[in-house]
Amino acid sequence: MTHDEMMSLLANTLADAAGHAGCLPILDCFSPHPGEEVTVSIPMCDDTVDIVLEDPDFPHEWEELLENSGADTMGDLVDYLCYCSQNNISLAISPEDEEKLYATLIDVCYENMSYDRQVDFWRHVLETNSLVCEVKE
Repeated sequence: MTHDEMMSLLANTLADAAGHAGCLPILDCFSPHPGEEVTVSIPMCDDTVDIVLEDPDFPHEWEELLENSGADTMGDLVDYLCYCSQNNISLAISPEDEEKLYATLIDVCYENMSYDRQVDFWRHVLETNSLVCEVKE
């Protein structure tokens, strides 16, 4: 079995598991290289960047944050969150809500990716030990 075949098999297995259990439970127990920190970000690609923010059912506590962001799409919101993070701007929500926000955004984006993109996502994770995904044009 070649490296590419093995990565494809593993990526498909993870995508299938995430399809049954959900993305977050698989991410919570996933570490391709034990002992190494896995970097996590919201998986953005052309399947997810245009998700209209009115579609997902976000908790009431995030309304002010969403309004302050001025974002209409998931891509806009992620750009805003990155800007805040890079400039040490507080999101004005509790740390617990911030954790839930990022987890929810990861889940929403992953669920809106095509199966092929989901497989690409897991293949990227396996090969780089990183869940940081660049926006794909």
